[in-house]
Amino acid sequence: MKLKAKWKSLTLVLFVATVLFTIGIYNVSAESTIIKGPYLLYAGSNSSMSVLWQTSDSQPNTIKWGKDTTYALGEQSVATYGEDNQHKFDITGLEPATKYYYEVDGQAGSFVTAPADDATSVKFLSYGDSRTQPDYQEKVADLARKAYAADPSYQTILLNSGDIASSDSESNWTAQYFVPESAYPQLHALQTEVPMMGARGNHEGVGSVYEKYFPYPYVNDFYWSFDYGPVHISVLDEYADFKPDSPQYNWLINDLATTTKPWKIVMGHQPAWGAGTHENNTDLQKYIHPILKQFGVPLYLNGHNHNYARAEVDGIEYLTSGGGGAPSYDVDPTWPNIVKADKSYFLTEFDVNGDTMNVTSRRIDGTDIETITVHNTQVQLDISKLTMTADKDTLETAVPDSNVKLDLAAVDSKDANVDLSKALVKYYTDKPDYLSIAADGTVTLKNKPVFNESAQVWAEIYDGSKLVTSNKVTIKIQNPNGLAEAKLTSDRGSLSGDATAKLSLTAKDNLGAAMDLSSAQVTYTTSLEDIVSISADGTVTVKNQPSRTTAVTIQAAVTVDGITVDSDKVSIIVGPSADEDAHVLVAPIKGQYDDTEEGADGTLDLESSDLEIVTEDSNQQILLRFAELAIPKGAKILDAYIQFSVDEPDKNVDPFDVNIYAEDVANSQLQDPPNVSSRIKTKDLVNWKDAPKWEVEHEAGPAQQTPNVASLVQEIVNKDGWNEGNTLGFILTGQGTRTAESFEGAGANADQIPQLHVIYADADTTPPGNGGGTTPPNNGGTTPPNNGGTPPPNNGDNGNTTPPDNGNGGTPVIPANPFKDIDSHYDWAKDAIAVLADKGIINGTTATTFEPGKQITRADFMEMLVRMLNLKADVTSNFSDVKANDYYYQALGIVKALGIANGTGDNKFNPREFISRQDMMVLMSRAMDVTGKLDLSGAPEELNGFKDKAKIAPYAVEAAAQMVKAGIVQGSDSALNPTGQATRAETAQMIYHLYQLLQQNGSL
Repeated sequence: MKLKAKWKSLTLVLFVATVLFTIGIYNVSAESTIIKGPYLLYAGSNSSMSVLWQTSDSQPNTIKWGKDTTYALGEQSVATYGEDNQHKFDITGLEPATKYYYEVDGQAGSFVTAPADDATSVKFLSYGDSRTQPDYQEKVADLARKAYAADPSYQTILLNSGDIASSDSESNWTAQYFVPESAYPQLHALQTEVPMMGARGNHEGVGSVYEKYFPYPYVNDFYWSFDYGPVHISVLDEYADFKPDSPQYNWLINDLATTTKPWKIVMGHQPAWGAGTHENNTDLQKYIHPILKQFGVPLYLNGHNHNYARAEVDGIEYLTSGGGGAPSYDVDPTWPNIVKADKSYFLTEFDVNGDTMNVTSRRIDGTDIETITVHNTQVQLDISKLTMTADKDTLETAVPDSNVKLDLAAVDSKDANVDLSKALVKYYTDKPDYLSIAADGTVTLKNKPVFNESAQVWAEIYDGSKLVTSNKVTIKIQNPNGLAEAKLTSDRGSLSGDATAKLSLTAKDNLGAAMDLSSAQVTYTTSLEDIVSISADGTVTVKNQPSRTTAVTIQAAVTVDGITVDSDKVSIIVGPSADEDAHVLVAPIKGQYDDTEEGADGTLDLESSDLEIVTEDSNQQILLRFAELAIPKGAKILDAYIQFSVDEPDKNVDPFDVNIYAEDVANSQLQDPPNVSSRIKTKDLVNWKDAPKWEVEHEAGPAQQTPNVASLVQEIVNKDGWNEGNTLGFILTGQGTRTAESFEGAGANADQIPQLHVIYADADTTPPGNGGGTTPPNNGGTTPPNNGGTPPPNNGDNGNTTPPDNGNGGTPVIPANPFKDIDSHYDWAKDAIAVLADKGIINGTTATTFEPGKQITRADFMEMLVRMLNLKADVTSNFSDVKANDYYYQALGIVKALGIANGTGDNKFNPREFISRQDMMVLMSRAMDVTGKLDLSGAPEELNGFKDKAKIAPYAVEAAAQMVKAGIVQGSDSALNPTGQATRAETAQMIYHLYQLLQQNGSL
């Protein structure tokens, strides 16, 4: 009996423990079987709200609701539907703008119904890209709940611009969104109190799981719209077709045209204009932006980039709200049209009141990123003329507070003055890198130009849906008279032993005229003072021969009449392999998926903040991909190593014994799905053994360098499929731990990103011209709706040009055109595009499309020019707005080092801006002058036949005359359109004309 009683007691204990364990798993009351939710869904009605949840069994649950927690208004048993025990109940017959409480199977929540149809004010919240890191999303959710605890009118809806989970799988939705209340109480509570209104992101994939949990009333695919008080919100599906005449395109036009709400917001996932890391979606710029302008949409909300960014384009705010929890992305405020950018986790609050909307973005630490006021662009003013004046015409760069004040006046169709106090005024300038214009019209200097400049400023106001533009006012930017620019060159690119190099300096004044430096004071500095010394006359000698060939950068500070200017930098290779033909290449990891860790169980870490080389929880395999390497075919590799930077100095594990392989392919590719272990390794390897302990954070010296991997690089470069611009991969295996910064972990610190250093010599015979490589598509900047079309009849001369010889001594042939979108509208350019694509000088935007009518950026034009001329230079510095992981880093570094491109002032290049035709002419002219490949000449009289010659900037007159005389540029309808932005087809044609001239004189 006693024994039996003991077993009964034990059975009771086990039963209670089991119940408690079950409660612990689901974090609900003892009676509840809810495993997801409850959560809310708003389908567009201000008299209803949907409550959804999922259970672990197929039994019905009871929901109760009311205006308080007595839940006196109703009670209903709700059965499951579908195969996964889901429940959904629509609470109807509710009053607008009223708070209700509900309870499901012991789980409580609340919500506030949408405002009345005639409401003129409303508040709501937003964040996006919440995937991957629920710990951070918990903090953003906490910020949201604090917002409506302080101001209950914020308990409305939450706009989520997509990438809610990292993939469209049950496991990721469970681990990253429908998280346990015990671990993430704020996120769980937010889901019970505020309906989330989402847009499909790329990580939602096909959206089957997303749609299962969020069955909004989609029109088709995942696009739809809804009203919320005075606001109409259109939700785009950017992963379905939205080009002209597509169902989604036609729907959006009709949706915006028929809404009666005074405010319109459009939400999608990708940025039309953002601040990186993802490229801007130029299809949004081309097809959606004109619709927003047409229907007076003042704000477009997106995510995709895990940061905050705000761009202003044609009076429309483009707001990136991607700080919901996914790993943060660096921001680049130099991207087109960006006004504000911030790398943080944050919440955005919208406060609509009448014809104004205040938008505040707040970091999780409680500090504000910014607050902006958006005006409804539908205000009707009847403006017939808008006039701008300025209180002065000059900004003095030497005067710290120098400014110009702009004033605006307007008259209506009856010539009466118009009150502009409620107008949405936007100021613009053609020199945005130099000038800032405040909302009150105060113009100040943003960046000092090298030489004197002049800039035009103007204003734009939306009068209803009509855009009114003022006259343009010219402002002179005046530098102090005297020294403005110093250029440094060296007669040698390498030093070894007793050899010396001689430095030379040239200078220009603020007007761009050459200066005499005979009385100048010059001070030289070098990046490695223990390796080289520089005498007062600019003679460079080797002080201490380094054990490994390295690049030393040198700069001069030049002073004339009290004005000091730093020269550009030159690089000299110093070391045992530094013969006169040697070149140095420094190539960083360029993307977040180019450094990947794979554990012994096959799990991948694609976004790690560091690299454990190679043991973490297990012995890993690590992939390092170095993209777009400017190593020519047939190059002789003299030395190579990978440079790391220390991340965790207390994480050293010995013995350290790592094998380094190259990926045994001529051009390493990203894989989908990603993988490391399935990649083919070279048979040869380099052993890295007994590395010194890494004990100083961010140290990046000899102790953090691999042994010489030149043999592995040589093996890949020798492959038949190797071309300059290819990507080379390394795979690291073994045991032991040294912890390095990764691409993600380094963030804005480019010097901490893993870098491949290669010293190489050109082959004795280098095949001409084939630049190889893959250039990312031309993204960024505004593409007007009508940017293509049939070009001028005399622009192409394709019927009169002689195609290049095919190299076999026979009849010259035009290769097949690989692009499907070169139709009859572009017959004049098809031969140019086909030849240049065959030579690797130009690339398509995809394997089969060229997008000939799209405009081209300054960076992409320089990429073409560098590949066509096969330009080489040692790149150890670059423009300040060019990052080491930008695909155009090498090309812009080369043209800067050679003096072909000097930038736009303050060491900037504006790589993502569209290039003007006159700037293209200047850069081609400089390239011919620097390389000596073509002797160009031309007097200003060559331009007399063009009616718009007066529009050519003074700095471009000589180059334009040269291009016209040489037949490289021909114009259209007696016009050169010098300030216009060339299309990709027009650019290809100009490059092709130059290519033909160079072939004819044997320079290629």
